[in-house]
Amino acid sequence: MNLRMPFERLTHLIHSYSQTALTSRQVAKRLSALFPPRYLALKGEWARRCGSGAKAERLALTDPRYEDLVRELTEVKFSAIQAHIEYETHQMLYKARQSLASFRRSQLR
Repeated sequence: MNLRMPFERLTHLIHSYSQTALTSRQVAKRLSALFPPRYLALKGEWARRCGSGAKAERLALTDPRYEDLVRELTEVKFSAIQAHIEYETHQMLYKARQSLASFRRSQLR
């Protein structure tokens, strides 16, 4: 991160990262809610093929489609966390600049 970036750029990045974090969190929440039904559908598909519940569960957990479900969920959650960290970092820089400016003004008096 460029600590000397212009004020306008900093505020733009704060807004951008906050929006990205918000939307990514919403998508991650929705995917988390959809994950169990999607897994159960996959497990049901395997249960119809093999007949055994335990075997169907093992096959569902080793199915590449299950891996895709998990990867999709983790990527979206990672994106949300990363955007939130960027937002907080830029917000801290903004507040540090405000504090430093206030301190310099008080020193001039």
